[in-house]
Amino acid sequence: MDIAALESVLTKMGIQVNRKRMPGLESLKELRSYYSLDNKILYVNKALSTAQEKFLLGREIAFQYMNIIQRPYETIIQHSDSFEMLLNNFKASYFSVALLMPEENFVEDVKRIVMQPKWNDKAWLDLFTKYDVTPEMMMQRLTNILPNHFGIDHLFFLRMAGDPSKNEFEMTKELHLSQMHNPYANSLHEHYCRRWISINSIRHVAEQVAKKKYKHPVVEAQISQYWQTHNRYLCISIGKPSSKGSDEMVSVTIGLSIDQKLLQMMPFVNDAAIPVRTVHTTCERCGIMDCLERSAEPVEILKQQQQERMNVALGLLDEKS
Repeated sequence: MDIAALESVLTKMGIQVNRKRMPGLESLKELRSYYSLDNKILYVNKALSTAQEKFLLGREIAFQYMNIIQRPYETIIQHSDSFEMLLNNFKASYFSVALLMPEENFVEDVKRIVMQPKWNDKAWLDLFTKYDVTPEMMMQRLTNILPNHFGIDHLFFLRMAGDPSKNEFEMTKELHLSQMHNPYANSLHEHYCRRWISINSIRHVAEQVAKKKYKHPVVEAQISQYWQTHNRYLCISIGKPSSKGSDEMVSVTIGLSIDQKLLQMMPFVNDAAIPVRTVHTTCERCGIMDCLERSAEPVEILKQQQQERMNVALGLLDEKS
């Protein structure tokens, strides 16, 4: 659906769309949209891309169609007072993405890509261009259809943001299906493993922007082998600037646990051109001592080793007594 069709649906629901008012208010320039319940007006920032605006219009259609009362009215949830509000926002977002990427058509498109014998980054780039959606919307839609139509439910979705010039990265969204997988949100302010494709995609985009060569999002793949385990993931990542002129870059990554089912459904996983890297969760907890990408000392590993040495020494004291 295009913007005109989505706006027409809202009009029939008694909702007006206003793109002129928000840009005139300096303090709201970072906000993408706001719904005025009293006036029944959806204010939209006209600086948005068509993909971003389509998502917001679709989300508002969802709120109205499902008659959701407890909901956020601004794009960025400033006051997450309840779990119900967060859940309702998720439902409306799911609705919008499904509306823009019809299930049957999207599944067939994905099948054509994953059954190829070789990794093809352009095919994935063409896919979200075809539906005129953001990379994040497409990746989230993949998490919806892979379990039901491909039988692949051991997966995770990550959104990473960072400024490579400062070597600072933050996981801003995550979703794990079936179980908690190796990469996960870090509430201890540790340094994420710099070998994950999520961070490398951010760096590659920043390099293109610095050289004024950035033209479209960067799509990359990596086989991530988690250190000292049998856990292997096919990771597909899409990186882009957070916004025009911003120093912050973002990447969205979907990771699929590699097993026999995945190898049957996605032959391209065996493509030797896909790089394979041994990864960990954070530098502070990583025992790969010769890692060239290390951003912090393995303090947690050192603490553990010190404790083990202490336990051995205490055991010696017990023997002598």
